[in-house]
Amino acid sequence: MKSSSKDRTNFGQSLMHLIKCNLGTGLLAMPAAFANCGLIYAFIGLPVLAIIATYCVHLLIKSAQYLESKIDSDNIEYAELAKSSFKVGPSWMRRCSGFMCKMVDATLIISQMGICCVYLVFIVDNVSKVLSTYNIHLPQMVLFGAALPVTLLLSYIRTLKKLSIASACANVLQVIGILIILEFLVRDLNHAHKRDHTQPLDKVALGFGSAMFAFEGISVVMPVYTRMKQPDRMRGLFGAINLSYFILFCLYFSMGAFGYLRFGNDAQGSITLNLPANSDFYNVVRIMFTMSILLTYPLQFYVPNEIIWNWAKENLIEHDEKSPPKKMVYYEYYCRTILVLITFILAVSVPELELLMGLVGSISGTMLSIILPPIIHLAAYWENTTGQAKLFMCIIDFSLIIAGVVAASTGSFVSLDKIVHTFFESTPHHHQTVGSSTMTTSAMPASTSTF
Repeated sequence: MKSSSKDRTNFGQSLMHLIKCNLGTGLLAMPAAFANCGLIYAFIGLPVLAIIATYCVHLLIKSAQYLESKIDSDNIEYAELAKSSFKVGPSWMRRCSGFMCKMVDATLIISQMGICCVYLVFIVDNVSKVLSTYNIHLPQMVLFGAALPVTLLLSYIRTLKKLSIASACANVLQVIGILIILEFLVRDLNHAHKRDHTQPLDKVALGFGSAMFAFEGISVVMPVYTRMKQPDRMRGLFGAINLSYFILFCLYFSMGAFGYLRFGNDAQGSITLNLPANSDFYNVVRIMFTMSILLTYPLQFYVPNEIIWNWAKENLIEHDEKSPPKKMVYYEYYCRTILVLITFILAVSVPELELLMGLVGSISGTMLSIILPPIIHLAAYWENTTGQAKLFMCIIDFSLIIAGVVAASTGSFVSLDKIVHTFFESTPHHHQTVGSSTMTTSAMPASTSTF
């Protein structure tokens, strides 16, 4: 099904979509990432990761362009792309095409629901930081409870057109906040020479997971591509992919480097928590980011809700042509309510922002950004590639797959191990009193962030 011309986006709009969908809590965790990895690992690791992520997006779009003529569609999504690539692959792959479609949908659900959980913890941590400056100390559950009705109301917005208003407001708040924070970070770098050059490898593994979380916009790459007026401008040296990921890399590197050079190992899971505590001005900045993330929640929530709701309509709800249309709307609201409550339960269960980002990034972020693109590329081109070209394709793609699996397994294991230890070793005060941030405590040093 082709998108109508009025729904198409120009090059500039597509570029901004790719950038803004990757700018979230991961950007604010970059200083803690540098602290966890050390200057050498961070300065080497982040550029390498950015190059790999960019290359994998190219593989995804290249496969989509190759398959469009075979499936006669210009509106192919991520899951459909995986299914179509396996359908044209070798015979043993064709039998797995349906499974691949379901697996990609499941991974997208895990990724986006995980992002929603991280957003909730971010909101609670930053609100608690602001309240603590005025000697207001509330139980964590009270803050989660206060956020629930607002989040539910936002999740009841059912169309992307209406969500675009919330997205525009979030973008304005975020841009202003980023500029203020960068200005604050470069103001005082007197202790830069005292920063660590390396860190233990277990911290690097945790950092990798959060690094993949930072590149959280992989799920929107295909929708952006299919809605471009000039889809051929997606790739190329100065295409939307290269430009957007170069800009993202510059922002991530600047925030991480300046934040670590300014605060060293004291950099917290969100740099907003390192801003001056008793300043009304910087409390306003925290509130700006909190509002921005809150308004972005329904956008991240949209993808998993669409997948689960469409499945529920086909498999769980009896269709009756005589039943009023409002009945289906009510069912959809029930579905949205249940999914929002699930994200709150998960966020309350794992209230450590850095560990949660590391786990989500290791499991779903690595799968969507590094492992699946080369698998899809191999399946799509396997039958029509021969000789040295096929050998070169296999070497590159299998190397990415193996590296992704190893990194995802290691990062997930370390993140889960830290979460389990945090859960069982935490005192009731650590999890219930939020007069100070729950991101980093004396019992749990900041260890999970981006390269």
